[in-house]
Amino acid sequence: GSSSWIAFLGFLLVLGASPLALAQPHSLEATNASGSVGDIITVDILIDNVSSPIEAMGLGVCHDPQDLSIITVAQGLDLIMSNPDFANVIIESDGWGGAFVLSLAGTTVLGPVTDWVSFVGVYEVQGGSGQTTTPVEFCETIANPPFEVVFVIGGSTVAPGALTNSTVTILPSVPEFRRGELNGDGSFDISDAVYLLAALFSSGPPSNCSDAADANDDGAIDIADAILILNALFGTMATIPAPGILDCGPDPTSDGLDCGMAICP
Repeated sequence: GSSSWIAFLGFLLVLGASPLALAQPHSLEATNASGSVGDIITVDILIDNVSSPIEAMGLGVCHDPQDLSIITVAQGLDLIMSNPDFANVIIESDGWGGAFVLSLAGTTVLGPVTDWVSFVGVYEVQGGSGQTTTPVEFCETIANPPFEVVFVIGGSTVAPGALTNSTVTILPSVPEFRRGELNGDGSFDISDAVYLLAALFSSGPPSNCSDAADANDDGAIDIADAILILNALFGTMATIPAPGILDCGPDPTSDGLDCGMAICP
């Protein structure tokens, strides 16, 4: 909690850390990610270090809570393998702060590394702003007192030489359906074949999910689809292509059809 962050600040004072010396050849990067609404995504916090002996690090990472909700923040594999004497995370609604000290005695430092994973933020995509991208960016507004974005090198706090923020791309949601269940009543039965035949030959309304009506997944809606549905129900027990008649899922085939409305329980 906040008491652990205050303890980290105390560690800096013990070192005699001076505020924000000149930037050195070391950097922080938040990796990009993408997902649809409801998807779980991860953003890694990476350290690149050319030659500086890094003793500790603190940082804040902010996001728009309309677009992302933070689920948890874990130590990265590289940080875990380094077995730090101290590591702590504080999570708030619009971001999180993290800090680690490799050795409280100052006997262990982080030397030259590339893409060294310190922390991993786990988020759920919300997409509430309506934008197609949303940032996850380094900040100094998390907790009280706030986490600063700093390394500790040679007993001094040093600003990273470069910060690369993350861009999360919010993908369009892909409707899920059960192939062959095209009239939207929640059941795969003869009424689906009747509905399709009416749409084809009797001016009946088309299915709201063309992918579901394409029972044989050949990219066209025609009488062959109705025949396959009837065979699956009463004849040869023909197999309906993925996602099938039991499981909801997206269309695995790229074709000219789509699903305007999800037909799933």
